[in-house]
Amino acid sequence: MSSSVIQTFELKKYYSGQTKALDGVDLDVRAGEFIAVMGASGSGKSTLLHLIAGLTRPTSGRILVEGLDPASMSDGALTRFRRRRIGLVFQSFNLIPHLTAQENILIPMLAEGKKRKEAAARAEELAEALGIRQQLGQHPDTLSGGEQQRVTLARTLSLNPAILLADEPTGNLDSVSSQHICEILDRLCRNAGRTILLVTHEPAVAVWSQRLLILKDGKLIADMPTSQFSDAHHLAAAYQETVEQNRAAAGEAEE
Repeated sequence: MSSSVIQTFELKKYYSGQTKALDGVDLDVRAGEFIAVMGASGSGKSTLLHLIAGLTRPTSGRILVEGLDPASMSDGALTRFRRRRIGLVFQSFNLIPHLTAQENILIPMLAEGKKRKEAAARAEELAEALGIRQQLGQHPDTLSGGEQQRVTLARTLSLNPAILLADEPTGNLDSVSSQHICEILDRLCRNAGRTILLVTHEPAVAVWSQRLLILKDGKLIADMPTSQFSDAHHLAAAYQETVEQNRAAAGEAEE
């Protein structure tokens, strides 16, 4: 049995004292799992990823990432831990426009003190695996959205993080590019043993995962295996049914 790499206990995050972005979330992510998180805008999906990554701190509750609590670390220790153990991928590519694709990929490796020759070899290895070797000398504004996201993935993977946190990584991509990114993430989980926690609005993306979590109003209302869904349409229907059942139950409770 694989061990837990991410755990949250009664995790809460309030803004302005009252707004509940997360309201008591308990979560257990095992090593090598690919988990998708769905929910309406404002349900707490991005907040959950940001808390796990240590980009913001919880109002209450506890987080453990590989047995360590990000909220208890100093800023310097947290930066080092995040750079070495957690890969972050966002909807926006966050590439530096005046640097080439290769130079963007090199940034975290050079920051860790790796020799440029060693870092360049790693960049070429990743570019080959992600199908962008021919684009290494190009600048971001000459690349398609799918190519830019693969450069971002290469940069994220350059230090071989065990955990990938992806926040709407296909949100700015067309359906073909989105499919390619999903295939890459699937391979990273199945073949390389990466643990992936991915936020998405898209059933066609979520169906690639092994588990689906549904958040609503800051609460985790469902945790289900995606193996029960024959396709993205089936998953989308189950998602809508779960949300409607939760809404009906909440209405009955208020009465």
